[in-house]
Amino acid sequence: FIHGTVCDDSFNSHAANLSCQYLGFDYAARWGSKPDNSKYIPEELLEKYDVPIVVGWVYCDNTSSHITECEASIMESHECSRSNNLWLQCQDFKEWAPINAGLFTVDNKTGELEASNEGLLLVTVAYTDGYDNMISLNGTVCDDSFNDHAANLACQYLGYKYADEWGSGSKYVPDSYLEQHGIPIVIDDLYCDEWKTSIMECEANVMEKHDCMKDESLWLKCSHGEEKDPVWDLASAALLTYDPESDGMKIGREGLLGVTFEDRNQQEEPLHGTVCGTSFNYHTADLACQYLGYDYAQEWGTDPQNSKYIPTHFLEKHGVQIVVSDVQCDKSNYNITECGANVMGRHNCSRSENLWLKCAERGNDWKPIAASLLSFDEKTGNVIPGSEGLLLVGLENSDGGFIHGTVCYDSFNSHAANLGCQYLGYEYAEDWGSGFKYFPESVLEAAGLEIVIDDLYCDEGKKEIMECEANIMEKHDCSKKQNLWLKCSDEEEKKLDWDLVSATLYKYDPGSGEVRPNRGEGLLAVTLTDLIHEEMDVQGTVCGTSFNYQEANLACKYLGHDYVKDWGTYPQNSNYVPEWMLEEYGIPIVVDGVRCDENASSIKDCDANIMEAHKCSRKENLWLKCISEDDEEEEEEEEEQGIELEFGGAKLKLNLSKFRGKLLF
Repeated sequence: FIHGTVCDDSFNSHAANLSCQYLGFDYAARWGSKPDNSKYIPEELLEKYDVPIVVGWVYCDNTSSHITECEASIMESHECSRSNNLWLQCQDFKEWAPINAGLFTVDNKTGELEASNEGLLLVTVAYTDGYDNMISLNGTVCDDSFNDHAANLACQYLGYKYADEWGSGSKYVPDSYLEQHGIPIVIDDLYCDEWKTSIMECEANVMEKHDCMKDESLWLKCSHGEEKDPVWDLASAALLTYDPESDGMKIGREGLLGVTFEDRNQQEEPLHGTVCGTSFNYHTADLACQYLGYDYAQEWGTDPQNSKYIPTHFLEKHGVQIVVSDVQCDKSNYNITECGANVMGRHNCSRSENLWLKCAERGNDWKPIAASLLSFDEKTGNVIPGSEGLLLVGLENSDGGFIHGTVCYDSFNSHAANLGCQYLGYEYAEDWGSGFKYFPESVLEAAGLEIVIDDLYCDEGKKEIMECEANIMEKHDCSKKQNLWLKCSDEEEKKLDWDLVSATLYKYDPGSGEVRPNRGEGLLAVTLTDLIHEEMDVQGTVCGTSFNYQEANLACKYLGHDYVKDWGTYPQNSNYVPEWMLEEYGIPIVVDGVRCDENASSIKDCDANIMEAHKCSRKENLWLKCISEDDEEEEEEEEEQGIELEFGGAKLKLNLSKFRGKLLF
């Protein structure tokens, strides 16, 4: 008995699918060898424990339905190294995904489809339904977005070397055959950029709406011959600085970007060179630094600093060429290898345009040292500081690093807004929010301003913004439309003093079409009054996301019951009062974040956010089911002590004891 690894020689996507199916999964989402195999198990560890390669090559043709039916070299001599060790990423079907493919022509004599190395590309797509049944469908591929690289990868998936030719139309299978047999187009907009190494990594619309005709169905002519042109893959990169003492290069976190490319077909020698930086932006620079093992690009550029890292005469002396130009990364790219680029193509870059980078890590010692509010004047193109605008902060760390960036509004609240304005020298925050009110998204993109602070939360006990909790220079899921803005003021703040004066439980009566008070259970609604009489009384609902037994129990007691039996939010809240009715009458959520400690004996002892900005939706409206020991006695008391409250335009009789206790917030 022996354990070992598998070499990637002769391996193909069909073999990858069969391997994953042998392991209990549905298909192989991705597979490969170097450099990603060392991310799973480092080569040093395999060497330390002397783990051998036990399968030298595996080949599965399209007739194989199980990995054990494939050809393989087991425990025989081979020329594989540990860098050829195979890795797999297996998945189960949750959405439609391709699982098999072949090229077919129609036999003129029999009228049947025959498999060949050239023909119409037919693909089998499948998914697993809720009962673990696999649903599959055969169909064609539309030629929209298809390119030469996609054709080569498709032929390699089918077990060939490259695509000799490709196109669309009825060259191999008449449109009438597709119509007669009901063969649909199942894949559209199949696009592979030059960095993709497998057709399964490419973008595509699978089983989605499209505007393709059957004469746009794709055909391929694949070949086992030698690859016509090299296919260059990024193998490694480093930031280099010339050392005059050793007349050699030093590698560090800043320097001229040097890259190495390898020919995927192993026909050409590895290629070393530099990168033209004219098309670079902040996102591309960040992805480059992340490829190098850092978190982001602190600085980047071309002339004149590039020659400070490596003199131009040194590059000329050793014949170092620019091998990559026109690198284009959009927002959807999360790895530099996903970006478009011109590798070994013609360009008009000079050595003065060689790219340099200064990369940095997101340490835990970043601290805010400055902040300002800025707005963009679209008429003049100037950035104007003031008492309102996008909040821009400056951070520094112990390594002397400095970066500007924005703040995500996640977890932000009105108290944090006030403290933020006070930090800036104002009295309070008149307003706050997020979005592109002060800065267009295009300007933020061009300036390369990233979000550097997320989840900034200040509880009511905090006196300064620097005391509040926050994630600084950490990963986040915020988008630029969540950038925080503030409107600060020095004027005397009008602090509204909201008081809870009444509450009840409501239930919709479908017979009458009215919302009525309902004893013991229903959607909780409250009435608030402003004690300084700056605002009219408001009525609304309560967000239940923070509720637990303590809060629910005290709420039931406030309503005149003995204890809570049940409580919750969606979906039962809509059974009490339909969401459409709340929307029609514009009933807002007026209380959020109710928090009662174990010592609270009344709901009025609890903390809450009253009439503040929140993230609750109507689906999070609170409902309660309360219990009283003597319901009949409570009903008589209700008749004696009932008051009228206007809710949604209708006068309703409520079971309330008048109350002027204040929720602390």
